[in-house]
Amino acid sequence: MNTNPNHKNRHLNKNTSNKAIPFAIFLCAGLLFVSGCSAPLHEKGSKSDGIASSSSKFEYTIHSDKEDGEGVYPERVEFESSYKTENNQTFEYAEITAYDESSRELWSVTTDEYQAAQLPQVSEIGLHDKYYYYCEGGSIAALDPANGSVCWKNSEFDGSKSGFVFDSDENLYVCGSFGPDLFGVDVKGNTLIRIESADEDYYWPGKLTIEDGEIRIHYDGGRYDEGGSVSVEINGKELKESSIETKQSSGNASQAASYEETGGSGTNSSSGYTDEELCRMALDHYEKTEGYRPSEAEIDSHDGDKVKIHLYDDMGTHTATAAWYEVDRNSAKGQDVIFGNEIDLLG
Repeated sequence: MNTNPNHKNRHLNKNTSNKAIPFAIFLCAGLLFVSGCSAPLHEKGSKSDGIASSSSKFEYTIHSDKEDGEGVYPERVEFESSYKTENNQTFEYAEITAYDESSRELWSVTTDEYQAAQLPQVSEIGLHDKYYYYCEGGSIAALDPANGSVCWKNSEFDGSKSGFVFDSDENLYVCGSFGPDLFGVDVKGNTLIRIESADEDYYWPGKLTIEDGEIRIHYDGGRYDEGGSVSVEINGKELKESSIETKQSSGNASQAASYEETGGSGTNSSSGYTDEELCRMALDHYEKTEGYRPSEAEIDSHDGDKVKIHLYDDMGTHTATAAWYEVDRNSAKGQDVIFGNEIDLLG
């Protein structure tokens, strides 16, 4: 994953006089009283080799020109994600900064740092109603836009946000690229619903919409085609998993048998599955069993009807092997070469 070493660091003034400290405490207490949100005031740790260290979850810059106990609602809030490398490990974090109508900075919040992964660890949802929403480390968080204080955080999402939507009651629904397919919280941060997989024939949920009182999950990939959608009925303010009603895109049912015969291409082949079909089936199988999809698959060798398939991720300077499969071209059955267990690419 690419890194950005030129990330910004904001620090509180370490040379604050003793007279300024009681005022800062009074200001922070006033903010707590008005917003009802937690707003710890921290000083960042000392810099080491250009890297700021921190032991707290959030760091704040609260300006003394605000009125006591009040905040200024921002004209805009900017979300900037960055990467840094330390001890041969890459970390991801974000800085959230609010500005008034004159582009004057009102407050700044820096998220915790998370080890970089295949999917983003921090992402923005944005300003909505009385909160500023974002995701970090699998949690959904809400800030008070007036002062940057943390109002609530829900860690039950446990995903990387790919899409979101608000309903008429200001409830927030989010989907994650690798799951959950649907997660909902109310305005107080309470979990309304969590569905890890709404339909096993679909993967990569990328968008949520609300249509006729139903939340529709739109997928970018599927076992039998290139994607589709599933709807979840909204039963009042509480959603139950039993209310799931799958409405698959047209053609899926008829394509199931075709997939098993032709690898999903819809075209029979008298010589078995093609190389392209086997590669796609291998990627589908790996994602279903391991929870993520490698970026590349290629045929490594042929031995009659035996085909060896290499699944890997392209890391730029090298490749990272995910799996080696050896399967029969006609049955799509074989074994995982690395672990020796039997596999069925159609299973």
